[in-house]
Amino acid sequence: MDIPRDHLIMLFDYSPVTGEVAHKDPGEEFFATTNAWKRHVTLNVGKRAGARKIDRRGYMYRTVSVRGKVYLEHRVIWAIVFGYPIPEKIDHINRDATDNRLCNLRDGTFINDRNRWLSPFSTTGLCGVTWHKQAGKFQAAVKLAGKNHHLGLYEDKYEAFEAAQEFRLKNGFDPTHGQPNKGIA
Repeated sequence: MDIPRDHLIMLFDYSPVTGEVAHKDPGEEFFATTNAWKRHVTLNVGKRAGARKIDRRGYMYRTVSVRGKVYLEHRVIWAIVFGYPIPEKIDHINRDATDNRLCNLRDGTFINDRNRWLSPFSTTGLCGVTWHKQAGKFQAAVKLAGKNHHLGLYEDKYEAFEAAQEFRLKNGFDPTHGQPNKGIA
């Protein structure tokens, strides 16, 4: 993000309790013309900034526009509250990317891959469990730090799931990792 933090603070009010960002009046000097400033004050000041978007996978999130450029709202919030640098990833603890309350945001650089929904492409319906065609059994495997950890083959898919879940918990995954998405979007 290439916007100075002090500009963001002049442009937006952030409520850590509600997670909402509202427009402020940064002053006439911030605008190219007096009419642009008056329009901003009349139409925007005090109102919630940004928009709710849905990506092609159905994942809902919020964006904020600053001088014609669109930014993810949670990244703008991070810059306002904590300054720069902004972490590579910001994790929404409850996995609702429209919930930008401060208590729901954390540096997710090393967390996000351990706090995900079950893939909609899962053939077994269980995270970390696949059908091993050659063996005719269920395989338990977990990816950690870019490396696949194969945890064995099992007759029962729930035994394979228990092995994967035990491995994830020992390695700091969120306890809700791999649960089905109950339709936040």
